[in-house]
Amino acid sequence: MKIYTATSNKAKIEGIKSAFRRAGVDVEVVALPGPPDAVPLSLEATIAGALRRAAAAWRGEGLAVGVEAGFFTAAGRHLGVHAAAIYDGRASAVGMSPAFEIRGELFAELALRGFNALAEKGVDRERGLIYALTGGAMWRSELVAEAVYLALISYRRGAGLSWSR
Repeated sequence: MKIYTATSNKAKIEGIKSAFRRAGVDVEVVALPGPPDAVPLSLEATIAGALRRAAAAWRGEGLAVGVEAGFFTAAGRHLGVHAAAIYDGRASAVGMSPAFEIRGELFAELALRGFNALAEKGVDRERGLIYALTGGAMWRSELVAEAVYLALISYRRGAGLSWSR
């Protein structure tokens, strides 16, 4: 199955492949240019970004997958998360990765300087902030895979498709 995605980020592409492999689906991922980078600072903006990326990637066949990393505040805590959206030209479904807490100072820097704040701290975009926070125990592609897999569960159920696993 062809999967179109509006990103060239290797971690996002690997996460997409991993999620579909887990679901027992062989895929060919076609990477397309994505929208300009922005830092979503709310859950609403993060999900909207994933949906926007999926719609931008749609090519009239297969599926389109959009992945957006973002940050939000809940109960006075700042968290990082990945949202994924799957789109087939008619229907869409969304999934989220586990969220992780970040310091208030970093959240403020992200609000001011966007992803440049992470680059200035030596955070690699492919490995992600989670890699830096865990000392390499977790990679960004793992969070992407969880978000895409959960979106795929919702998509399959909404489309009336059964699981083979």
